Amino acid sequence: MMGKVIDMTVKYRFLCLILTCLLLLCHLSACGNAKSDDPGPQIDSENLNSLSDYDLVFPSGASETLKSAVTTLWQEVRNQFGVTWEIRDDFEQAEENAREILIGFTTREYSQQVMKGIGYFDWSICWCKDQLVIASHTEKALLSALDCFANDLLTLRDGCLTLAEERTYHSDTYEFFFSENPITKYRIVYPKGNAVLKQSAERVAQLLKRNFSADLPVVSDEQPEQAGEILLGVTNRKKYAAYYTGVEAPDALHTLISAEEDHILIVGTTDRAARLACERFIETFFEVGYSYQFNLPDGYHVYEVAHLSDADRALTEGATLRVMSYNILDSVELSPDKAPFEDRKDYIEAEILYYMPDVVGLQEVHESAYAELEKT
Repeated sequence: MMGKVIDMTVKYRFLCLILTCLLLLCHLSACGNAKSDDPGPQIDSENLNSLSDYDLVFPSGASETLKSAVTTLWQEVRNQFGVTWEIRDDFEQAEENAREILIGFTTREYSQQVMKGIGYFDWSICWCKDQLVIASHTEKALLSALDCFANDLLTLRDGCLTLAEERTYHSDTYEFFFSENPITKYRIVYPKGNAVLKQSAERVAQLLKRNFSADLPVVSDEQPEQAGEILLGVTNRKKYAAYYTGVEAPDALHTLISAEEDHILIVGTTDRAARLACERFIETFFEVGYSYQFNLPDGYHVYEVAHLSDADRALTEGATLRVMSYNILDSVELSPDKAPFEDRKDYIEAEILYYMPDVVGLQEVHESAYAELEKT
């Protein structure tokens, strides 16, 4: 009787073991079929062998700089490896089973997927199934990635052009906008009653909305200060008074763009300088066609001459005495093709300051214009 009990116990345990294994297999199978909201790049090692039959694909709205870089890459690969890639933009959908090297912010799913996984100042070169993605959010980072791709990562293996390894570069530059400081909490502030700077503020807002889907309100500085403001011109924000009237403030011929804590300052102490500072801000950070995001370096602080001239400083380098002669042509009668002095004053002043002459002689200048230039 005891023998039968032991025999039944063994059989029971064996049956339990079989059922446990079946349940575990079912669980693993279910995990393998589960879909993630963000599966990330899917590396397929079977496609790491040959890049010879790939196409180069770049964004249809690419800048001339990026187009030139792609052309240079194509030439280098042809000259060094004897491989001639097809080059095209992403306007048309990829054909079925097409193999592509996706460069920058293309409309392809994998480009955007990789970009979401890297920082704003980073770049990445990686496989996503059978597509090779070269991604970044800025022109500078993308050009660095292309240089690394061409010079460090492409290699011949068993006679085939292939990628030696995947690589992601993580910049040590901190982002101004991040999860705890999103751009969505910001607004653009201009000085009350200043129609010129209100127009500039609205231009920034329009571009942010159109290019990056960031919808920021535009208000005057009569609104109480809040955390998260882009300040344009000389506002009434006492916290940043030193940037308007103190020792850190730019003069009438200079601009300042600064990222300070939870504020961005775009400063010019005259309307014209402030407007030029705003345009410089747009030119520097609104890299259309490179990203769906907007950002800038944390702690960014750049003080510049507002009206850059075409002057050649090499003419005065090493000189112990600088003497300048400047024909102002402050006369509509004598020079009808020239813009009025008031429209050229800032540029004339900038050029004089650029050379910093010890002696300057001015020609064809009226008393009123001379008085303005004398202040410089």
